Amino acid sequence: MVIHTVANASLKRQSEFSQLEVLGDKVFVAWTDLDGKKSEVKVSMFEIE
Repeated sequence: MVIHTVANASLKRQSEFSQLEVLGDKVFVAWTDLDGKKSEVKVSMFEIE
């Protein structure tokens, strides 16, 4: 098993929790990255072996 850290989370806001979706042999993780006043949605993809 390989564990990947995609982002650190804070318990301040629920929107900071990652969303995970498995499609075929791929896992997609999306999260909101908050940087001061600016926020961005980021996505990572991992292949399942």
